[in-house]
Amino acid sequence: MHTWLFPALVSLALFGIWGFLPRLAVNYMEPRNALFYQAIGGLIAGVTPLFFSRAPLQYHPKGIIFAALTGVFGVLGTLFYYYAVSRGKTSVIAPLTGLYPLITICLSILLLKESLNLRQVIGALLAAVAVWLLAS
Repeated sequence: MHTWLFPALVSLALFGIWGFLPRLAVNYMEPRNALFYQAIGGLIAGVTPLFFSRAPLQYHPKGIIFAALTGVFGVLGTLFYYYAVSRGKTSVIAPLTGLYPLITICLSILLLKESLNLRQVIGALLAAVAVWLLAS
């Protein structure tokens, strides 16, 4: 088995739950407030591994910039996700926003010069078709 498979499956499960929980939160508060409390949860989850690691905290200017930008884009994306699920069906919105890997794929091809084989291209296209079917 690939060494990346288990953590990828755990990530899949966690993101699946992540996609569901905001709908419950916005049933009780506005999206911007729910995002604030999510950020507190994220801070706790993000800092906890540092306390259990013996490795020192790394500092690299480019790494810090890219990690911080990841946080900015993730939080802004989450805010808009909260607004979307507060106004629509989570069962449609989650798969639609779940197409974000297609953007990642395009950026990876254009900027990192990565490539896809035919099977991977077909898989990406089928994912897009599946979401289109769910959303229509």
